[in-house]
Amino acid sequence: ETLARTGIDDPECGSLQKEPTCGRPLGMRFLPSGDLLVTDAYLGLLRINPKTGAKVVVVDSQKHKITFMNDLDVTPDGR
Repeated sequence: ETLARTGIDDPECGSLQKEPTCGRPLGMRFLPSGDLLVTDAYLGLLRINPKTGAKVVVVDSQKHKITFMNDLDVTPDGR
């Protein structure tokens, strides 16, 4: 079952050519709140509510000129 998509929901997702718009999630960590932080190589850092699938872009990699975000760490206090 798919919890959420980091990019667009397109039946052609899965090819290298579509990664910039479909997303390529690489790093994932749960926060103490239960939300999931996801680093996407093309789209940035996203916060996903696993119960609802709602997602919020925390850091837009294109706006901040970050190339290929691939992992993250979360401290015990959630920072």
